[in-house]
Amino acid sequence: MDKETVFGMSDQERLDYFNGRLAAGEKYEDILADVGVTKKEAGLSAPYGLGLIKIGNEVRLKPGRGDNGFAW
Repeated sequence: MDKETVFGMSDQERLDYFNGRLAAGEKYEDILADVGVTKKEAGLSAPYGLGLIKIGNEVRLKPGRGDNGFAW
């Protein structure tokens, strides 16, 4: 999967994709490298990034995301 496809997914589709690959035993850093996304891009809020954080063995949406992509 390429970077444009991942950025075009809905939040739930991204969560399912990343968590599915993590459940299969892949490392988070390897998944990001395969997609072509840096850790910084993964953590930035939309529209600049994916708005994801890794907690333990799962990926979740970054908390406190506002309507315009900023946490208030």
